[in-house]
This record gives sequence, structure tokens and C-alpha cells, in this order.
Amino acid sequence: MDTRDPRDIVLAKTRLERTLKFLFRLNARLFNLSDKLFNIPRYIDLKNLEPFFGNDLKGKKVLEIGCGKGYFSGFFAGRGAQYYGLDIDRDELSFISKRNTGTIVQGNGTGIPCKDGSFDIVFSNCVIEHIPDDDGVLSEARRVLKKDGFLIFTFPTQAYRPSFIKRALFKNRFLRFLIDPEFSGYFGHADIQEAEDWYVCHRWGHVRRGYTIDDLKGRMRLLGLEINVFFY
Repeated sequence: MDTRDPRDIVLAKTRLERTLKFLFRLNARLFNLSDKLFNIPRYIDLKNLEPFFGNDLKGKKVLEIGCGKGYFSGFFAGRGAQYYGLDIDRDELSFISKRNTGTIVQGNGTGIPCKDGSFDIVFSNCVIEHIPDDDGVLSEARRVLKKDGFLIFTFPTQAYRPSFIKRALFKNRFLRFLIDPEFSGYFGHADIQEAEDWYVCHRWGHVRRGYTIDDLKGRMRLLGLEINVFFY
């Protein structure tokens, strides 16, 4: 059960977008700094993924599914890649287009508007868990990938749980006033497991909790692919 008013969510996002646009107009470096601070998890992901991409991507065509504001676009462009960013959100794309780091396309991951075998690398960071037809996204990613190409995806595992501190707050009814306002009135009819499910899925817009390695192996096998590296 999500107790938030959808209008509040839209308003909060609108305020954030306005703030970021103001920072971009004020100073591009200030915008990049604030964007990095706001996306600390993405920064950590990038550091973990760097060894798999290498430093030289000259001549490589890279597609990012769900590029958002283009947090990773500069990374690929800076290594000489021909970067293509795909996202369904027009507002998000308005940011990445200002970065001039590649070609930006508005579209859906289940219907990528590109020819078969177009890309050396198809990349996606914490996106497919938000999409109901995740098999459709993986199939499309496979279609636009070259025969010797690589899919590099990140996503939560099924074992993902909120942080130790957040779980402690869930369990202690005397400390719950420290939790986000959206939880107000929620714990009167929910146990710890339900609270975790709400936090992991509804709060972040996930349509599934995560994936297991066995599940992914099966999906990749159906696509004619194999998993080279998997790490948590």
C-alpha cells in the first residue's frame, strides 16, 4: 500500500527539475557537482563497472537504455565511444541533450528504434527492474547487439533489503517518527516484511524486487547469450 498522494510525488520531482535547471544555467560545473552528489549510488556503480569497459572505447558504439539525465554519457564519450542514449522521459532527455556527449533518442526499451546488430555494447543501470516487460527489453537489447558485443546491466538482487539502520527504525515503533513522512500511518496494519516490500518496490518504482543469478542464466540462455561475469 502506497500512502503517498501522486500529486505530491509529481510536485517534488518538478521542484527538483527546476533546481537542477537553475544550477545548470548558473554554472555547468556546479550542476555536474550537484548531480554527482545526488547520484552517489550511480557513482559507486560507475566505479565498479569501469574495469569492464576499459579506458579506450574509440570506434565503439554504445547504447544506454534508460539514460536519464546522462550521468554515464560523459564517461563513454570521454573514452571515445559513439554514445547513444535512450529514455522514455522527455524531461530527463532535456538535460542530457545539453551535455553534447552523443546522440539522444526518445523511446522505449521494449521497442528500440535502431537496426539489428548496431552496437558493440548495450548498457543499462538499474532500469529493467522498473519495466514490466523486462524480457522484452532484454530481447531488444540482444537484437541491436553485434554478434561479438556485450550486454552490461546492473539491477538489484532478490535478496536486496533496506539498510540496517532503516530496518532498525522499521522494527522500533518508538523511533519510527525518524522515517520518511510517507510511512505515517502505515505501520498500524503492516509488518516488517510488508514495510520492506513497500520500501524496495513502491518507493523506488520497482515492479519486481530483483533477480537471482539462476533466473538470469535461464533468460540469457534463451537469448543465445552466456554470462561472463556476475558480481554483487
